[in-house]
Amino acid sequence: MTQEDLLVELKPIFTEIMEEDGDKITLATSTNDLENWDSLNHLQFVVAVEKKYSIRFKSNEIESFRTVGQICEAILAKLN
Repeated sequence: MTQEDLLVELKPIFTEIMEEDGDKITLATSTNDLENWDSLNHLQFVVAVEKKYSIRFKSNEIESFRTVGQICEAILAKLN
């Protein structure tokens, strides 16, 4: 699975939680790019990802995520 494949899977989750158009979401999308990407939505998104992929992130990992691409990298690292 590539980051791009993962992005396709994450867009519906991201769209639901962040209430943003999925077409606006790219690997480069950052916390600064979307008004609704606040700390609460950030945590909700991470919890949804953890549940979907049966993985767990440490708190320092969660705090370090600034872009969708970083989240995808972290997911892929946990899955491999």
